[in-house]
Amino acid sequence: MLGLIYLTSLGLRQVPLTTIFLVIAVILAPLIILAVLADKQYKKIYLLAIVLFLLALGSIYIIYNVLYFIIPVILFSGIR
Repeated sequence: MLGLIYLTSLGLRQVPLTTIFLVIAVILAPLIILAVLADKQYKKIYLLAIVLFLLALGSIYIIYNVLYFIIPVILFSGIR
């Protein structure tokens, strides 16, 4: 029960991080697309940079979820 209360209270804190990632993606997406269209010689390097950037964002988001959601549920699941 305590774990569920902790989860719902932390669920509200997840929104700002998601919006930050969305703002970063919205700002960078047109710049990256323009760079790829402008420079055909290094297109593979740009695409690799896009993939690595998305992987970095995803890993940060996963680490955030693990720290703030999974660990407290494990800790508080024994308390009734």
